[in-house]
Amino acid sequence: IAHNIISLLGNLSDKNKDEIIEQALLKTKTDFPFIGDFSGYRNTVEKLLENKNTRRFFFVEEGTVYREKEIVDSSGNTRRIDRLIAGKKEVLVVDFKSLKEKGDSHQKQMKEYLKLAGEIYPGKTVKGFLVYLDTMGVEEIYG
Repeated sequence: IAHNIISLLGNLSDKNKDEIIEQALLKTKTDFPFIGDFSGYRNTVEKLLENKNTRRFFFVEEGTVYREKEIVDSSGNTRRIDRLIAGKKEVLVVDFKSLKEKGDSHQKQMKEYLKLAGEIYPGKTVKGFLVYLDTMGVEEIYG
């Protein structure tokens, strides 16, 4: 549910953050009518937007923010990147995870995203970030 709310938040730079969060919550409530209390999810999203390590993924001064960006690899397989931020010189690939898993499945997935983004944006620096919603931790992944 938190992921759904986050997917509705575009670039918040120069926007009314509280109003946009409220709109995202209203939309999410219609998608998940069986959930009664959204306060915990709102809390998570607000912490994400205030956190010094994650704030930059939502308040983008320069660049284009794509949410739930679908990309297709050379074999025709579709992948969906949670958040892709394309700037003049660099591209940030951001994937949100509820919990950090043991093993390297998240890292493997991100490396695939980085490879695809590098093909789409040749000549730009591509960086990947896993954001864990339970701890607000950010892990940078290198391709």
